[in-house]
Amino acid sequence: MNILITGASGYIGKSLVKELSRCHHVLQIKNSKEYVVDNDIYYMNLLDASHVKLFLNEAISVDVVIHVASKMASAQSIYDLNILHDNIKMYEHLIDIVECYKPNKLINFSSIAVYPNIDGKYAEESMVKPSVNGDALYGLSKFCGENLLDHMLKNQQIDIVHLRVSQVFSDDLRDDRLYMMMKDELSRTNNITVYANGERVSNFIHKDLLISKVSLLIENDCTGIFNIGDKNLTYKEFANYVISQFGNINSKVIIHPNGSKSKLFINMDKFNSLESQC
Repeated sequence: MNILITGASGYIGKSLVKELSRCHHVLQIKNSKEYVVDNDIYYMNLLDASHVKLFLNEAISVDVVIHVASKMASAQSIYDLNILHDNIKMYEHLIDIVECYKPNKLINFSSIAVYPNIDGKYAEESMVKPSVNGDALYGLSKFCGENLLDHMLKNQQIDIVHLRVSQVFSDDLRDDRLYMMMKDELSRTNNITVYANGERVSNFIHKDLLISKVSLLIENDCTGIFNIGDKNLTYKEFANYVISQFGNINSKVIIHPNGSKSKLFINMDKFNSLESQC
């Protein structure tokens, strides 16, 4: 099977390439200022229409597209509208790629950031309201992307799968992410500080487990939206997990009262049902 992965040099993209290359022919799109082709690697900027035009003239065959490329928000860019504009522009160019190469399946990496970060249980049909979140523009861009793909490709013979992915962690994560910040504090002080009395709840999934779930989706018939995660945990429970992996009997969780106490429970029954049938 020929699988095209956008964002192939990114955190999740690199692992997808490594795993899927075991059984499939993988083509990679990696971010670059210049358009360069090196065997099955296409160095290009998905925001650059001239790069996309060159890519559309390549003599390749694609069975599955996995869209992982995105522009992420940081603490300094939560009000930067380029987060929204750039991600939507990538989706526009992704549509051009799909219409040109006509794959059988498109797997789009979305996010649980489409759901409001307020108390509740969230299944695929639940309320979408990213505006109340710190990463509102990123969540909005992902929700817009889901709908752009569904609308613009509805006349194509293609199965579209949207993955609303929860908080992904592994030891090669960015240093400014929760898991790595907890590991860093633990290594320096043998403690982990959690805010809001550690009561905040989110869903966490290890990157290796995420990759295995994507592999299952490639091999089986499915369409629509899927919440993809593992365990709904309080931040205190997640801190204790990090301590169990890297701490010792003297390691402690330090509770701080300030912060959001939102309890976001992600329902994964839809994917779990698919998984049980495979």
